[in-house]
Amino acid sequence: MTRRNIMAAILMTSSPVILHRSLNARWPFLSMLSVKQYLEAATQLSAQHFGSLQTVTNSGAGRRSYTKVFVKAHPDTVHSAIAANPDLCTLEDYTKKYNQPLPKVITGYKREAIIQMGLVADTA
Repeated sequence: MTRRNIMAAILMTSSPVILHRSLNARWPFLSMLSVKQYLEAATQLSAQHFGSLQTVTNSGAGRRSYTKVFVKAHPDTVHSAIAANPDLCTLEDYTKKYNQPLPKVITGYKREAIIQMGLVADTA
């Protein structure tokens, strides 16, 4: 599993917001993906203007935790990034995946925090 494979998987995972856990659930070849590998790939995608890493604070059950999520850039803004990295995805595929709702692995307080931060619409 190369960093380019991980980057492509992040871009091709359904939803505008991607968690480490989303990749583990969606892509069997990434079942052993470490958080460090995910963050390195997401950081590189951020540097190439595919989106940004955000920290989501979720407070539930009397405790607070933090999760790093990759927030994909709107499809209208990634034309040059895709042109520079045609091996990662096509604009058509990216747009289709971007427009999908949040995955089921994002639940409860974490889902509420993502919506409250404005990372996705309330209907996602």
